[in-house]
Amino acid sequence: MFTFRTFIDMFLQGRPFREGIRENSALYWGLVGASGVAFSGATDFIPELNRWLQVVEMDFAVSHRFFKRLIPADSPQFKVRLTGSMIIDFAGCWVIESVCKWLFADLEPKTIVTRGRERRERRRAIEMDQKKRQ
Repeated sequence: MFTFRTFIDMFLQGRPFREGIRENSALYWGLVGASGVAFSGATDFIPELNRWLQVVEMDFAVSHRFFKRLIPADSPQFKVRLTGSMIIDFAGCWVIESVCKWLFADLEPKTIVTRGRERRERRRAIEMDQKKRQ
């Protein structure tokens, strides 16, 4: 899950630094599928998929230090907590990335990128007019 989160955070940044995640459809759908399999494994949503992937069933008890009791791993409470921790991990990483970008990143393109923008826009407008006339 951590690898998926890292890739998603890197590619959500998008232009002008790198291609956006939606522009690379193979990577996008691969990450969506892998995230779906991870969440399905955590919630046991598709038991046949877990058996096919040979995911080990968690039948041991998990200690909960706040309430000083054991939580059976096959209980819905454990699955909700596991899935919740995955969601919080993803959302927390996105929030930290956004805050750091807002505080420290210079998101304005450099002059080498913007140089000649007006000239390119005029040339493209002229080319579009020529295509319309043909």
